[in-house]
Amino acid sequence: MKKILVSIVILSVLVFSGTPDYAISKLKLAHENDRPEIVTLSQGAVGESDMLLLVEKDGVRYQYAVPKDEISQYPLQMGSGVYTVRLMAHIQGNRYKEVESLKIDVEAIENDKLYTQSISEINWSSQSDAVIKAKQLTDKLDHDLDQIQAIYTFVTQNIAYDYEKASTVKSGYIPDIDEIYKASTGICYDYSALFASMTRSLGIPTKMVKGYSEAVGGQYHAWNEVYVNGAWHVVDTTIDAAYSQAGYNTELFKLASKYTAAKVY
Repeated sequence: MKKILVSIVILSVLVFSGTPDYAISKLKLAHENDRPEIVTLSQGAVGESDMLLLVEKDGVRYQYAVPKDEISQYPLQMGSGVYTVRLMAHIQGNRYKEVESLKIDVEAIENDKLYTQSISEINWSSQSDAVIKAKQLTDKLDHDLDQIQAIYTFVTQNIAYDYEKASTVKSGYIPDIDEIYKASTGICYDYSALFASMTRSLGIPTKMVKGYSEAVGGQYHAWNEVYVNGAWHVVDTTIDAAYSQAGYNTELFKLASKYTAAKVY
């Protein structure tokens, strides 16, 4: 089997407080009591500026590229405590200014609330082609494990690894699950976002995890974890697609000891 290529994109951000000198309108960060697991950014016109959203807690930072002219959602997945959420506007180079910020005190959140949402990195709706396919695949299956198996089998048998994309992907890339579904190709980030979108749409708590794995020689990688039968289990559709499409049998769940998480979504 060919070695699976994974690109690592690192962006350093110099943060400057204060309001930018140019106009940014119709921006609103919101955290609702009835949806404590996410922050919503309602975004209208943003001028020519690129935007980042920073989610920070206890010295740990998640950094998100913000899509223009659409509503996007971001998870608060680092456990209970006080979060700082900051919307940043690009100035030049790696310099950014703060546009808006929120302090949010979060209590413990259940898995089925946190990991079944559509978020910026795992963006889906009931009209998404991949979500419609997930419903078709599992229409007559009553148990979560059977539904997970059906989605896993579909992804590993139908999505091919895109080596060219892996070598050219740029900072700020966010998977579009319908584009991945239509093209039937992707990188590890795409596999994990597609799988998570399909299982989350069925109400199955699913994480997308980025980190390092022995399965790819210790390189940076993306995979999933699903919550079933009271425990989290590792699923790696990227690796298993290569084996499955080469005619080998694969196991649904992987050894967690071979995977080291850096970021969880």
